[in-house]
Amino acid sequence: MKAWPFLISSSPHADYKTVVMPDFIKKANAEREIIRASDASFRTKEGQVIYLRGFREGVGRIDMVFRAQYRTERMLGKNSDKVLCDEFQRPIPIFDGFVVQEEAKGSFTKAQLDAVFERIQPEFIRFWNDKDGRIWRPVAIPAFELPPPEGTPLVVEYKESPTLPREALSRETLPREASRAGSASQQDKESEGEAKIAGEPDLKKKQIPTGKMPRGLDEAGESNRKPDVTNKIITQETHSPDFQKALGESAIYTLGLGGVISSGICIAIFAGGLPFKITGVVMTVFGIMIFLKSLQGK
Repeated sequence: MKAWPFLISSSPHADYKTVVMPDFIKKANAEREIIRASDASFRTKEGQVIYLRGFREGVGRIDMVFRAQYRTERMLGKNSDKVLCDEFQRPIPIFDGFVVQEEAKGSFTKAQLDAVFERIQPEFIRFWNDKDGRIWRPVAIPAFELPPPEGTPLVVEYKESPTLPREALSRETLPREASRAGSASQQDKESEGEAKIAGEPDLKKKQIPTGKMPRGLDEAGESNRKPDVTNKIITQETHSPDFQKALGESAIYTLGLGGVISSGICIAIFAGGLPFKITGVVMTVFGIMIFLKSLQGK
């Protein structure tokens, strides 16, 4: 079986980087498919391995078998069991393993994973010691023949990429994007059969979603937002003639009251000089006019 090594790690000089990756992945600009292996929830103990199924349109199947655990300085070729740490002396989980483009059946052993790492160890040591690791570019690695398993089989934890349909791991499938182009009719039949078994209505015209769609869009890319009924009702009420009339009358009454208050203030300051008296008379007249206007509106 052909296998392509990959490794993701940080170092004392850089954050997490894809140190090495399959050459066909780099050629297709599909590094994101490899980065999926560094999910924070992925952790393995000694004697364990993760099998992550994946797919990318235009590339094909991308299954990854890897370890996700803290490692020692033996990865650097040193005879030391000191755990590798970053610049703040925090232990670093390292993700290393291989990629296959077909279902890898059977068991996996530590000897196989170690053989894969031996092929990329020089690149890892160079990355670890590179003080300019922040600008590191992934090294493309060609495929090699994976050696047969020797020794105690590792415990395999199967996981599935969000880009794959929600189907059994043992079933060969294509993701939604690919099946639309090559086997849409077959997918329609499967969706129809699943709906009948579950006692649901005919879903042939609208396939069962197999992943998250962008917010506000359904499977067909159309809006699935519910109309804002409350806002519509409020808008209709505030634009009705009765509401507008009531609002106008309220405003007139308020202005009338303001005019009366202004008149009172002007009368209170009538005892001042001539300028105050003139101002008081003008404001009083204005207040009376507004008050009369409010009475007419009422």
